[in-house]
Order: sequence, then C-alpha cells, then structure tokens
Amino acid sequence: MAAAYTFANAATGTATVRMTSLERVAISTERYGNPSGCTCGLRLPPPRPPRSSSWSCCDATAVHDLVGRNSSNVTRTAVLAGPSSLEYISSMISSTTRRKRTSARIDRARKTATRASSRDQDRSLLPSLFRAWRAGQPQDLSKASNHTCLTSYCRQAPDRMQRQRQAYLRNQHILPSSSWGRRWACPGRDLNNTVGVSERAASSTCDASSRPWSVSANISAGEQKGQETSAKRDTDAGTTENGVGSRTDGQGMRNSTAQILDIDPERLDPRVARDPKGYYVLKEKYRKGINPIEKLKIAKDPMEIVVENRINEVADVNFEELDATKEGKDDIDTRFKWLGLFHRRKHQYGRFMMRLKLPNGVINSRQTRFLANCIKKYGPNGCADVTTRQNCQIRGVVNEDVPAILKGLSQVGLTSLQSGMDSVRNPVGNPLAGIDPSEIIDTRPYNQALSNYITGNGTGNLEITNLPRKWNVAVVGSHDLYEHPHINDLAYIPAMKDGKMGFNLLVGGFFSPKRCEEAIPLDAWVHEQDVVPLCHAVLTTFRDLGARSNRQKCRMMWLIDDLGVECFRQEVEKRMLPSKVLERAAPEDLINQSWKRRDYFGVHPQKQQGLSYVGIHIPVGRLQACDMYELARIADEFGNGELRLTVEQNMIIPNVCNERVERLLAEPLLKKFSPVPSRFMSGLVACTGNQFCGLALIETKQAALMLAQSLEETIEVPHAVRMHWTGCPNSCGQVQVADIGFMGCGGVKDENGKPCDAVDIFIGGGVGTGSHLGKLVRSAVRVKELLPTVQDLLIEHFGATRKQQ
Repeated sequence: MAAAYTFANAATGTATVRMTSLERVAISTERYGNPSGCTCGLRLPPPRPPRSSSWSCCDATAVHDLVGRNSSNVTRTAVLAGPSSLEYISSMISSTTRRKRTSARIDRARKTATRASSRDQDRSLLPSLFRAWRAGQPQDLSKASNHTCLTSYCRQAPDRMQRQRQAYLRNQHILPSSSWGRRWACPGRDLNNTVGVSERAASSTCDASSRPWSVSANISAGEQKGQETSAKRDTDAGTTENGVGSRTDGQGMRNSTAQILDIDPERLDPRVARDPKGYYVLKEKYRKGINPIEKLKIAKDPMEIVVENRINEVADVNFEELDATKEGKDDIDTRFKWLGLFHRRKHQYGRFMMRLKLPNGVINSRQTRFLANCIKKYGPNGCADVTTRQNCQIRGVVNEDVPAILKGLSQVGLTSLQSGMDSVRNPVGNPLAGIDPSEIIDTRPYNQALSNYITGNGTGNLEITNLPRKWNVAVVGSHDLYEHPHINDLAYIPAMKDGKMGFNLLVGGFFSPKRCEEAIPLDAWVHEQDVVPLCHAVLTTFRDLGARSNRQKCRMMWLIDDLGVECFRQEVEKRMLPSKVLERAAPEDLINQSWKRRDYFGVHPQKQQGLSYVGIHIPVGRLQACDMYELARIADEFGNGELRLTVEQNMIIPNVCNERVERLLAEPLLKKFSPVPSRFMSGLVACTGNQFCGLALIETKQAALMLAQSLEETIEVPHAVRMHWTGCPNSCGQVQVADIGFMGCGGVKDENGKPCDAVDIFIGGGVGTGSHLGKLVRSAVRVKELLPTVQDLLIEHFGATRKQQ
C-alpha cells in the first residue's frame, strides 16, 4: 500500500511523493558534506535508526545529517526510508566498503538467521547484525529473516544516540532548549506557541519524530492537540503541523498514537512469581547473570525480618557475633536497609543511620522531640540530617536500641519501613501544600495515600519490596516545581481533562554513576482518585520486567529504553486495576510555563486569613538534638506544631499568627537557622560525605560551608547561586540540577604525592519550569584550590564581580 510523504524545500517548494514500503527515493549524491538542496547545515554524530516506522527530513534531505562522520571523504547516497526502517538501514550499510573480518561475521549471522525456524529465533541473533550495521559494514539484507529481525532489533535499540542527536540540535539552537514546558509537552502541543521557543526553533522544519518531548512520532496537522486517538481529526492529507515530512495514511489520520515496538512475547513474561509465603521471588529461568544483591534476596527475603518479627531476636545478639556469620553480615550490610537501617562499616562500625518516611516532608513537634531523644543519648555520634527527598535521617543508632526506636516511631505515627535499597523512597510534594495562595493542588493527601500503599500502612507491602532497583515518586502541586519532578522515576503533573482533575505522567528520571536522565512523558493521564492504582501499575511493571544483572543498568529508564515508551505504557495499562484502562495525556497541564520560581525563605502570607509561613535555612541540612528540641518548641509556641521539610534541606514553619511573627524572628535559634540567608548559603546542599558514608570519596558538608563563606567575603553576585555537593557519583546531593555542582572524585594527589579531596565541577543545572541537567566543566580540582576556580566561573557565567579588599 502506498504511503504519502510530504517534503518542503526552500528552492522547489512543497512536493508530495507516494511510494510503496520497499521503494526508495534518492535525494542527492555527492561527497559527504551538505547535499544539494539542503539549507540546514547540520553536522551530526551517527544516531540509532528512528524508532518510528516512518520519519522525515529537514529541507528535502533525509539522511545526510543522520549518516554521521564515520568517514570524512566518502561518497554517500542520501536515501529516504519508506514505512520500514530497513531501507534507511540498508542505504547506510551499502554506502561504504569495510573490512573482511566484519563482513564474515555478518555472513555467519545471516546464515544462522536463515536457519532459524521462527521470528523469535531470528530476533535473538540480531546483536551481531546490528553491531555490523553500526560499524558501517556492507551486507545483503534481502533475505526475509534478516529483514524481520534487523528491523525489529534496531527499533528496540537504546535511545542514547537519538538523545545525543537531540542534544546536538539543542546546542545548535535548531530545537528549543530543554525547558520544562516544551520537553514535557503532550503529543500535538503547538511548539510555536510555547513560551521561550527560539525564533529559529519555531521555524525549524525538523519533523515531529525528532522531538524528545513528544511521545508520538507522527502527528498530522489535522489532529486536535492532545486528544485521544479516537477523537476526530481534520482530513487534510499530506500536510503536518509544521508543514514537513510527517507520514499520513492519505486521509490526514495518524495511524496510531505512538509506534509499538515488535517485542518478543517472552520478554514480557514477568521475571518474578509469588512463593507460598507471599514473597515475590525471581523465577529460576531468569537467574543467570544476576547481580549479587539479587542472589542475596533469593537466599533470604529481606522482609522476613519484618514480617516474621525477628528484629527483637537480632537485637538480642551481640553485634560482633552477628557480624561474624555470612548471613548476619548480609543482614547488617544489606537486608536491614529494607527496615531503614544503614550500617556504615567504614566510618561508624556497629552504628546505623536510620532513614524515615515523611510523606510530603511533613513532621510535627511530637515526632521531632522523639527523634531528638533518639540521637541525644549517642553524644557526638548522634545527629540528624534533612535530606534531598524532604526526609529525615538520624545517626548513631546501635543494634540493641532498634526495637525500642521502631516501637516509638509507630507510637508517634512514623515509620522507617521500606526506605532503603530496592524500595520506593519518600514521596515528595509541595512543601507549601495547603497554605500557598498560588498552589495548584494540595499534594499532602496524595503523598500520604502513596506512602500508606508503599509501606502497607506500616506493616510492609510485599508486592513491591522486590524491585530491581530503588524508585522515586513525586506529586507536583506548585507552579514553582519545588518537587523537582524531572529527576523522579514517576511524577504526577496536575492537569484537567474533560472537566475532571487529574495528572499527566512523567517517567524515568534518575541519577547514577553511569547515566543521568530527565523524566519523559508517558502520554498518559489519570484521575486524581487513581493516583495509587497508577503507582501500583508502574511499580509492578518495573518489578516484573526490570533488569536484574548490572546494578548500574537496573533503574526504570533502562526498562523504558528496552521496551519503548508505548510498549511500557501498554504494560502499565494491563496492570491498572480495576479498569485496565489508561487514558492518553491531557492536551495541557496546569503548570504556568512563564512562572518565575519563588524563594520560600522569610515571611510570606498564607491562603488562610491572618496566618503566615516562615522559611528558614538549615545549613547543609545538619541538625543536633538541641536544635530539634528548639524547633519543636517554636512550632508549638508560634504555629500549630507542624514543620515542613524541603528538597533543598531547609525547613518551613507554617501557620504562624501574624501578630507573633516579630517575636518568632527574634528567637535566638533563627540566628543559626536564618530566614534571610546569603546568596551563597540559600541554595547550598550537601550530602553526608565521608564523615559517615562509606561510599563518599570526600568530606562535603564542612567543605561546602567553608567555600560558601569564602565566596561571601570575596565575590558579589546579582542573584542567589545554588551550589550542591555530593561525595560520589551516586549524586545524592543532586549536583546535576545545581547552578554549580561539586562531585567528589578519587585518584587525586597533592603536591607531596599524598591522596587529597578533589571534585569534578558541573554548571548550568536548572530547576523550576526551565529545569535541565548541568554539564561537566572541570575535572579533578583539589578542594583546597577550589576557591579561585569557582570565583572565575562565577564571574564568567553568573555576572559576579570581585569585592574590593
């Protein structure tokens, strides 16, 4: 069946070409460079073949900007692919002569594929064919077995090269920068009307399939923006929203909302099954090549300690005796983390850090006093930290105290259950929920419901305790995006649809030493009453299908890359209870894209008449027992006994009567925890560092404070600069979203040849509606030599000037 393709050319005007699925159209042939007729001037690294079965070109040239730089002096033929990606692949492969060794490998793979008796068998042989294609080796793809399996494999290949291409386009200003609104726009959103799109981007002829923020690769001009596939569309054949290159069926109708990858059915077989005790265990046939943590979970489920109430037995055993056995050591170093207990063998042998669950970052005075009581008895070893997930961690806990602490937490309405390892982290929300006059929605009830589901109301939810890796969730309630949704595995973005309140969904954001990614749209909307069922569906999809081999490749975005967004979406939809229906995204969310992110420090009026909230700065999030007692007293005396934590490790005192604000500001504690911090202190964030964490390569908190103080004395900046510190590439300090980020690195020595603390420096991260990840600009800078380097960066990038000494 012929398919219509539309092209735009500056010189020749617009032409529509009809072709069968196996036809090719030679656009131009000349030495690698800028083929005739092209005006875009792109020079791109080689991306993977487009995941969509149809794609289009820029200014009448289809392939020259995709072929890449494998050889700078090679005659290439630019070929426009038909509905199948195979023509595109074949044209690239046949363009150059390569080494015989690779050709022989291709021949072997092709012969093996020919012998395969089924398409599933064919697909299993694809990696060798695909690697050969990536190397640019010539091969004959005429055989049906190679046609089927290579096309399928290339569609399933990871998105990394496509994202590299998008990054290049953005850097060249061909596409809009990764701002919140454009990157997370729903399918069909008019980019030309989006705030902040550059003039060049608005007039760009790059097709919809190259937009990283669009789930759908092919959208006709007649499609009503953001509507479901069943909605009526205009039947203007052969044209698109921007006039170029989208494939239609000849009637202006989009064939599907997004391309569905040809996935092996066995790949969608759940990897885990429920055993007679109720624990989810990895199936025997999927245990080959699994990582050590998975083996440990198979040997004994970490939740047995909780479900079978064995914590008292463990606490009665001397720590050294418990640590002497392999099972005991595994319990101490790994399984206890499901209970929120983290042993720091390297720096605090025999002591634990306990991480809590504080949904939406809300804590009251009674709970604060209890935590202060817990750490007070440990003296210098006892302290608490506000974390980058609106949470609290207490330090110095010893084995024999754990049962009493857990009982006390339950009595004051807290839990530490499932707060570590392969579990769901603290649900994040708007710290001003319920009190901000400009809020979109109060996120507290949603996050509380999510937390109740995640922890089984404090008793444990065995359905989601055996995830492939940790998992983060956020519910957005503010235009300010205090919740940092773009770095969460699942984020709920408020959106109205058909007059009903609900949420559009983002998935896959995460940081790791190997890879950092921003969340992408799932092209899905859920009613506000389905927040928990959706969370369950996504989590069980991740549990059932996620990778369990290399721990660095087990986060949920790797699964999304493997399946493709649409297939992942279908798997989520299958698990939506009870309806098994997942609606397409609302055309517009409720976030004001032109909103300027507000500072919550200081005194601000609440939506409640006569009340205010006061934001205070907690330097690098560190609290002592005496600080916590005072904070509890202030919350009771001046507010309603409530405190709010933020993802920047700070605190908000809500519900303060306006008549008491002046007295509150005069409190001695607020000299230490200032409501008006300096421009270098206000955005200062630091992870624990090697003071307590065995993974950290450097000390962070004191180094962060000392640098900020030195900068205050020497540099003037026109606005606050957010500086984040993290002790290792795990990036608990979230350096990638900072204006300036410092990541600890190893292998650096001082002038005497001795190891010393050093950092890699990132700049350009962003939060709010313009959120994006920063880039590495300096490597292995010694901490003691950091001040002049940062001064120069501030002057170069942030408009700073030096103070007169």
